[in-house]
Formats: sequence, structure tokens, C-alpha cells
Amino acid sequence: MSISVNPPPHIVLPESLSKDASVRTYFRHLDRMLLQLWRRTGGETDAIDNTISDVTAGGARSARNAAKIHALEKFSFDVEVITTSYTTYKNQIIICDNASSIDVTLDTLAIEGDQVHIKRNNAEVVVKGTIDGLTDKTINVQYYSMHLVFNGTDWNEI
Repeated sequence: MSISVNPPPHIVLPESLSKDASVRTYFRHLDRMLLQLWRRTGGETDAIDNTISDVTAGGARSARNAAKIHALEKFSFDVEVITTSYTTYKNQIIICDNASSIDVTLDTLAIEGDQVHIKRNNAEVVVKGTIDGLTDKTINVQYYSMHLVFNGTDWNEI
């Protein structure tokens, strides 16, 4: 029986370092290696995560509320407002304020459970990556938002 502990925190880069693609990639790899090491050495999630699956059908409202609380505790999202093409990393909220069509490329180094929210404010946004088994998806409706979760193989739109 292992001891329940919270997942290790993600490495947060200062904004000045996160602008350098090679530094950002290096720390993204380092962060994933630490998470994988934590999982391989018996790391488990916190008590809320362990009890969500124990909630019965009669407690559906409790299950929904516990899941919402769990989602807020488990992830911290970086918010990015972009005007040009961009590549995502980890858990992000992307606000697209572009005047002409842009591409948002999904993280090719994502790990299971990573989430990305993409909101289109102005011009068309093409989301590049495998989403629900298909290649690329275009957000062609103004103010539409897309919530994506990585399942270990490809991205799923929620």
C-alpha cells in the first residue's frame, strides 16, 4: 500500500525564459521526466482523486462537484493571448486575438491528461494535431472555444 501524496508541482518558467523555444523545450522535457519518475516510484494522486471512483450513482451531484474540485486542484493553466501562430505546451488557455488566419499546433510531447482550451475571438484558427482521430480542425465560428484533453495517443475534444 502506497502513501497518498499530491502530484509533484510543474516547473514554472519565468516569462523571460519561456520565450526562448529551446529553453522552454528543455524544461518541458525535464518536467515530464520528473512526473514519469514520480509515477514509477509509486506516486498516487490525492484523497479526492482516490474517492471520486467510489461515489455511487445515487451521489451523482456529489460526483460532479468532486470532479470539478478535483479538476481545479489538479491543473494550473497558463493563459496566453496570441496574435500569431503558436505551439501549445502543458495545460494552457489560449485566447486567439488574431486579425488573420493562424495555426495553433498542439504539443507533440504532451502526456496523458494535458489539457488545452482554445478560444477564437477574431479571425479563423486552424488547430494542428490529431483530434478525435482526425488531422487538424478549424475553428471558423467567432467566439467559439475548444476544450482538448490528451489521452496518451491523441487529443479529444470535450
